[in-house]
Amino acid sequence: MAAVQRYSSVLFRSEQSEKSRLYIGKGVELDNVGEGDVWIRCLSEFSVFVQSYYLDREAGRAPGDAVHKIYPGAYIKVCLIFSSLFDKIFRLIL
Repeated sequence: MAAVQRYSSVLFRSEQSEKSRLYIGKGVELDNVGEGDVWIRCLSEFSVFVQSYYLDREAGRAPGDAVHKIYPGAYIKVCLIFSSLFDKIFRLIL
């Protein structure tokens, strides 16, 4: 039998938590591609919502201005790790 990959080993969850998990289903998969690009794949039968400064910038919005809907089966870049680190360091210097 193959090992089940789990993020959380919590065995006792609230009823609301269990209902939410049913909608999330298989959840999401995160991939680190190249030199720090983070991509998300929605494995759920339902859309998931993420906050992403990268997607905000791509959409021409202010950072933290919106949540982004990721549709079932979608595979999309959500973050540039090195770019994010550079931005934080640059702000500290100023």
